[in-house]
Amino acid sequence: MQHHDWIYQRSADAIRDALRQVGWSQKNLARHLDVSEATVSGWVNGRTLPSYYCHLTMSFYFRWPHPALPPMSTGVADAPGIYLVWRNPHAPTD
Repeated sequence: MQHHDWIYQRSADAIRDALRQVGWSQKNLARHLDVSEATVSGWVNGRTLPSYYCHLTMSFYFRWPHPALPPMSTGVADAPGIYLVWRNPHAPTD
C-alpha cells in the first residue's frame, strides 16, 4: 500500500466511523456541508479527500482534532491521524 492510499483509507474510515457514531447518513452530511451525496460517497469510499473547508467543518461537527485549532474535548470521532492529512506543508517541523 502506498502512502497516498493509506491517507485516503484513513480519512474514509474516520468519516464512516463519525457518521455511524452520530447516526448521520451520507445524505445528512452532504446537506450540512452543502456538497453532493456523490462527493461524500467519494470520501467514504476512499476515492477522494474532503476539501480543507469541509474537513474543518467536520472537525467542528465531529470534534476531531485539527492542527489549526486549539484542542477540543474528546468527542464523537476520536480519529487519530486524520488531521495529519491536513497538516500545513509550510509549517516548521520539530
